[in-house]
Amino acid sequence: MHCGCSAATLMWAGREHEYDDTTDEEFGFVRCSDCGVVRLNPRPDISELSRIYPPDYYAYGLLSEEADGLGARLKKAMYQRRLLALLSRLGKPGPVRILDVGCADGRLLDWYKASAAGDRLETHGIELNEDAAAMARKRGHRVVTGRFEVDTELEPGS
Repeated sequence: MHCGCSAATLMWAGREHEYDDTTDEEFGFVRCSDCGVVRLNPRPDISELSRIYPPDYYAYGLLSEEADGLGARLKKAMYQRRLLALLSRLGKPGPVRILDVGCADGRLLDWYKASAAGDRLETHGIELNEDAAAMARKRGHRVVTGRFEVDTELEPGS
């Protein structure tokens, strides 16, 4: 864990859905017993990152795509519903810090801020690609560049 705690509770599980050439393994989403961070467990190996996230990875330029199409509106609504369900499960009524690991250009963080819970959210991100991170920062999110496992810039509790 980023905070140093190894105790966590399984919240839900799922399989890879974007890539056909990676794994059929089920990944658990666990919540840290100390700091409350929800994370993927197990994480893909670091050696796989350049294959999973090449320089032309689609999420680095999502904001330049047509944002008003039906597909984009449906996807935005789906992610907002998931966020509200997650916040309900977490049971935290006050301000909530959202950290998007691999936030790309910040589109998902934009969608979260535009949700019914948006006024309670502080949006943070970490991104491997500096150009994408710069786009997310321009959109008002606190974003650092690098890998989550070795980052020293993220604010505690983010």
